[in-house]
Amino acid sequence: WLDMAKSVAGAAEGDYDEHRTYVDSQTVDQGRNRDSGFAGMVVVHEIRNRRVQTSLQRRVAPMKALDRLQAQADFNHVWLPLPKAARIGEAFEVKATAMVATLFDLDGKARDVSATLTLRGPDPKSGRLRLDGVLTFLEEVKAGPVSMEARYALDVVAELDPADRRIVTLTVKGKTTVSGVGDAAGKASGEVVSETTITAKRVADPATWKAPTPKFRDNVHRELGAEFRAPSYWMQFESEDPATRRYADSRGEAGGTLIVQTVDEPNDIGTPEYLKAFAAALGVDDKSVKSATTPLGKGLTFRCPMKEDPKMGIAGRMMTLSKGRALVVKIAAPAENVAGYQAELDRIAGTFKRSAK
Repeated sequence: WLDMAKSVAGAAEGDYDEHRTYVDSQTVDQGRNRDSGFAGMVVVHEIRNRRVQTSLQRRVAPMKALDRLQAQADFNHVWLPLPKAARIGEAFEVKATAMVATLFDLDGKARDVSATLTLRGPDPKSGRLRLDGVLTFLEEVKAGPVSMEARYALDVVAELDPADRRIVTLTVKGKTTVSGVGDAAGKASGEVVSETTITAKRVADPATWKAPTPKFRDNVHRELGAEFRAPSYWMQFESEDPATRRYADSRGEAGGTLIVQTVDEPNDIGTPEYLKAFAAALGVDDKSVKSATTPLGKGLTFRCPMKEDPKMGIAGRMMTLSKGRALVVKIAAPAENVAGYQAELDRIAGTFKRSAK
């Protein structure tokens, strides 16, 4: 990411505006991409009288992610709240709650956060100072009926540019011990070894870093007995129908919604008779529905106005998932934007394959 901050003229001490631009973004969990889709998003923090207001530009994000971004408001620029002065070899405590929010994508709430760092002498080659110490905290997680507690005991090593007290690199590594809490029927325990490194460097011209087109990697989704890939800006949100999955285009410009659903379908969806009946159900002429070959076999493709709302359009494909069961993938958007989504729909639909999940 790229951070830019400026003090507010004539305001109280500590008041400032802060922008974080996510140039690139990727999260990989056990070899599987779970990119949050932050690439291209701008987070704006306005801090006045110790109160933080957070807003997003260019993108939207789930409320959970927005809460996490707000928790990071006092930890941009890979910055630690260091004391105004410290002697070489002196240990001191730092407020590390925001650092935890930045470094870890926690599912639960962090508590009992404690960090003690020691200032070391300058490196003979780089001239940088070194900070090292220990970070500990607890995370409370609820997974269904089971309550879990994760204990983090981590080593912290940071390199500091003494000229402007700027963190150049920050590495946190160590063990996390997880155990069940209470008398739940199911308990789990284990130990995880992790390492996280953040690096920072000065940028001569921030505009050149903000200009590149964001990199949206494909996330793998395994849903409803199928597996498919979609760019990470498609953000999943809840659906009341258990046979339907919905994803919003978080870029927010074209207003598209990606919908994947399964339906009972005992008939052969590739016959002329079925195509005609399908078109009639949509309330359109037969030319709007065509037979198509899909990754799952015989199917059909369609693009037309939505029957319920003519101002909205829809483009989609239907394919046979299993005997008596069909899968529909479609993108709904304002009518004038549907054609622009056609190529993307074709690409996403082309990645489908059957899955055990």
